[in-house]
Amino acid sequence: MQRRTCIFVATVAACGAIAMTPARGQTPPTSGLAVATGVVDDGTEGDGLIWITLVGSDLRFEAPMDALKAPDTLFATAKESARKKAPLKVSYDLDTGFIDPGTGKATFAIREVRLGEKVIAGVATRDDVRRTAASRSEAIVARALAESDKGAPSPRRDALTGVLADPTLPQALRVTALRARANTSEEYALGDYPAGEARDRLLLSALADSRAWSALAPDDSEAAFQTAYELRALGAFDEAIAMYRAILAKHPDQDYAVAVRIGSTYRAEGKYDRALAALDDLVTRKGPQEGMRFHYNRGLTLLKLGRTAEAIKAFDAGLPSQTDYAWAFAYRACALAAEGRIAEALADNTKGAALSEAQTADAYENLANAQNRRHLAEVTALLKQAATHSPPVHLTGLCDDYADWGETPRTRSQLLPPP
Repeated sequence: MQRRTCIFVATVAACGAIAMTPARGQTPPTSGLAVATGVVDDGTEGDGLIWITLVGSDLRFEAPMDALKAPDTLFATAKESARKKAPLKVSYDLDTGFIDPGTGKATFAIREVRLGEKVIAGVATRDDVRRTAASRSEAIVARALAESDKGAPSPRRDALTGVLADPTLPQALRVTALRARANTSEEYALGDYPAGEARDRLLLSALADSRAWSALAPDDSEAAFQTAYELRALGAFDEAIAMYRAILAKHPDQDYAVAVRIGSTYRAEGKYDRALAALDDLVTRKGPQEGMRFHYNRGLTLLKLGRTAEAIKAFDAGLPSQTDYAWAFAYRACALAAEGRIAEALADNTKGAALSEAQTADAYENLANAQNRRHLAEVTALLKQAATHSPPVHLTGLCDDYADWGETPRTRSQLLPPP
């Protein structure tokens, strides 16, 4: 008998980087191990196996129950993450990667899970994971998904292109490889290229892969989310919003994810009132919402509207569910500075900078990460200078120079055909 826990929030792979941050960060604590962080999206305990997936990760994590000291405790911790929308940190073994035939997910052995101060051991060694050895193509695809922010994206993209060139590649593996290459091209575009034709060409490549993925897996909402996000990044806002609405019609359980993505699309278009309405309408329909993702996006939108006091409250509401989210602190600092609360802004920006540095220490140093590191330091310096003023000054626009990650309002890419 299986027990299942779900929260219906699309992954970052499906709807683009949030954060989070993206939320897909993986930092290897020791050789052969990596860490993925995110809210639990789904999982089962039964038939001798525990597996979980995370919002913001393309991966699946599993462990045989007979290789665990406390399987019920591990699964209860996963359910707690899902219920509270609190991020779980999963340490996993990179050398155990394979593609699960049922889900197409890159799957790895759980070594440890952490929820706040709670630490639960997983399997002791990779020998505790009983499975058929992965094919070479599986291993390439699984590692490409796991190492999404480790090393330059270009070699990873080339390796995936080699896998996809094989005409005998099984369809399930082709779907996963297309998803991985779409993610890699998107990451490469937004992280390494400023807005312009070079970025758009990479985004167009990502869009082609997402559409091919969607054609092979028409019921996969992640493929539709990914396609809509890339249309948004290319400035095709109306088509993106139409796709999000189509996703909701086909997958009513995705109301939360769709509302957040429609809101972020309107925000990228510069339609901030409509962006806020998309989020507030969700509350009207479903009641108060939890989790960093909702409150962070609402805070960003309120900050764009100049409603800084309300933006502070939105970030306040999100932080209890993800106390280590660097960008919630960084953007709340900007809102606090606009309100003249300079000492609090300096404390938040210092915290955000420290968290960002720790979380990106082993990440590929793309242009976006470098720009964010520089600007966090610049904001700190400005706030320190402002702290010497009496009466307090009000500083606005401090967050304007962070890497845009596709958020800057733009026109439709000329590389796209007419709508």
